[in-house]
Parts: sequence; C-alpha cells; structure tokens
Amino acid sequence: MTRFNITYRKAFTLVELLIGLALAGMVFVMISSFMVTLLNSTVKDKRRQAFEQTKNDLHREFSTKVLWAEAVTAETDRFSADGQEFKIIGERIYRDTTPITPENIRVTSFEVQNLSADPEFVSLQINVQMISKTPDLSQDALTSIISQRRLKIVSE
Repeated sequence: MTRFNITYRKAFTLVELLIGLALAGMVFVMISSFMVTLLNSTVKDKRRQAFEQTKNDLHREFSTKVLWAEAVTAETDRFSADGQEFKIIGERIYRDTTPITPENIRVTSFEVQNLSADPEFVSLQINVQMISKTPDLSQDALTSIISQRRLKIVSE
C-alpha cells in the first residue's frame, strides 16, 4: 500500500499577499477615479441647472410683467411695467426692492433696449450676462425679446 504525503498550507506566501495588495490598490484607484469624475460632473450639472433655472425665472418674470402691463417704460439699464421697476443693484436684478436673481449667480450686465417705434406698443430686448460665484466662474447669458400685448376692441 502506498502512502500519500499530503501537506496543507495554513497561510499565504509573501508574494501572494503582495499581489493581492497590488490588485486591491488598482481597484481602489479605478473606483476613486470614477467617483471623482462622477462628483465633478454632478457639480457641473448643478451649476448648469442653476443658470437654466435663473434664465427661466427671469424670462417668465419679464415676459409676464411686460405682456400684461398697461404702461411700460424703458431705459438702457432698467425698465418699468405698471410701476414695478426692474434694475440691477450691485450684482443682482431687483424688482422694486426684491431681488429676483439668486445669491450664487452674479449679474454682470443688464441691458434694456426698446425695439418699438410706437410708444403705445412696447417691444423690449433684454440682455442679461451672468457669472457663477463658484471658483470656476462659469458664465451664461439670457436674451429675451418681449412685446406688450396689443388688444383693440372695435365696435361698429
């Protein structure tokens, strides 16, 4: 009868441990690189969404006020619709004394131009330049052309 001498290893060798650590390190580097990329893209998306939200809010505010106003007046850096004045103070746009742009966005330019030759029918072009207050200083702009509604009822 032949006897087999079977020995069982009870531990890893030093080479096996080093290979395992190297593989774990590479996996960790790949995962952390992916997470950093994911977080950076999320931050950029949030900034882009903040700009889009601000542009939508400004356009809605301006167009609603001008469209339904009985009286609209415009200067190069402000306009007024039914007594509510829109202007830039510091780095924000205000409606009378209420800011309508968020604190994290700095308005660098607010220009108003009256495109209409008819004083009874106002059509405004409003240009707003914005910069994020974050370290990357991302920029965006809004250009809106808004006309006052024209409604005449003629009775015969």
